Amino acid sequence: MHAVIPSFIQSGYAFVPAAKTHQTITLSGARLSDGHPVACATIPMVPTNLTVTYAAASDVPATCPVTLPGTTLFMPPGVSPDSPHTVYGDYWYGNPKLWTALPLDGVWNGGKSFWWSEGYNAWTEQRPDLTVTGKRLDGPGSATVDRATNGMGGGAGSFMLVGVDFPTTGCWQVTGAYKGETVSFVVWVDHSAKENLSSATAAATIHR
Repeated sequence: MHAVIPSFIQSGYAFVPAAKTHQTITLSGARLSDGHPVACATIPMVPTNLTVTYAAASDVPATCPVTLPGTTLFMPPGVSPDSPHTVYGDYWYGNPKLWTALPLDGVWNGGKSFWWSEGYNAWTEQRPDLTVTGKRLDGPGSATVDRATNGMGGGAGSFMLVGVDFPTTGCWQVTGAYKGETVSFVVWVDHSAKENLSSATAAATIHR
C-alpha cells in the first residue's frame, strides 16, 4: 500500500457496499497498513485487489479480546447514512434483528450507545424493550446503564438509545437484548486520565 491515501478513500471510517463485501481496504485501526494516518474514510467503491485487516489500539492489553471488524462488514437494512460515523462509532455490528455501531480500534469509554432493529419505529415504541448490560471481564464491576429511550433523524432512521457508564478502566463486555435477540461485544475502557486526575485532586486536598 502506498503512503499516499488513495483517492477512493473519502473519510476515516470503512464502508463496504452490500454487493461488494469482499472488496475492502487494508486498515489498522485508524491507519493504513504502512502506518500512514487515515484522516477520513467512507469507501463507496473499492478495488478488488485489496483486503481488510484491523488492529486494536496500541494501549489495549493482549488479554482483552476486544471486538474488531471482520473481513466482511455487516450492512444493516434500510439505514442511511451507509457509514455510522455521523451517529456514533465506526462500523456496524450485529444482525438485522439487532445491531449497533462500534469503534474500529476496540476502545470505548462509554456514553451514548445507539441500537437499531429492522422494523423498529421510534414513534410507536417510544420506550423500547431494549436492555443493555456491561460486565468487567478482568475484575469485578458492572456498568450503570440508563433505561432505553427512542430517537430518530440525522439520516439514522429510528434508533434506540441508552447511556452507559463504566466505573473503571478495564476490559468490558457489553450485551444488548431486544425481543429475544442478543448482541454482545468487548471493548477496552481507558479511564486512566480521569483516574489520575482524581488521585491528584485527592492528594492535593489531603496536603492542604
